[in-house]
Amino acid sequence: MATQNLANTAYRWGSSSYNSSTDIKVGKTGSTSSDGTKYRGYIRFPALDSTWVIKSIKLVVKRIDSYSAHTLSFGVSSSNAWGATRDWSKNYSISSGTNNKTLDITECKSIVQGYGSTWYVHILHGSGSNSYTEFDGTSGTPYLVVEYEFATVYYHVGGAWQTCLVYYHNGAGWLQCIPYYNSGGTWVQV
Repeated sequence: MATQNLANTAYRWGSSSYNSSTDIKVGKTGSTSSDGTKYRGYIRFPALDSTWVIKSIKLVVKRIDSYSAHTLSFGVSSSNAWGATRDWSKNYSISSGTNNKTLDITECKSIVQGYGSTWYVHILHGSGSNSYTEFDGTSGTPYLVVEYEFATVYYHVGGAWQTCLVYYHNGAGWLQCIPYYNSGGTWVQV
């Protein structure tokens, strides 16, 4: 299994539009459910390689504020628009302390790999009367840690084993696919 760290390519945040790029400040301020300001942000990442069979994706963010633990909603989209539809989202409790926080976002691996181009992690208020949190954007974070395997098939030619990639034609063009074989009634990835 291989591991690849993928740096973000941009981030923005704000209270009514994504207009700030100094660190990442998100969540809700205030002390009751009806007061304060809600900030949201996004982190942009490059396309994930279509030849990877992704086993896990972790988002690493570095908290830089001194507030208590807060709950934020993290989601993914192919759009960076303010009201973009998030194709997957989940609440995460961000513990206190000025250090790296690692969030397992493996559940959305097929969605983000399927985008095939730039994609975004959107961060919004999750729950509670206050979720305001600040993340560093200057020391190499946020970034992704992707664990994957290559979709590889071998064939024998000229007395030696060679690797090859498997493609199929969908009627409009050639697409790379991940091959499986049936082993006693169980489908196993090659």
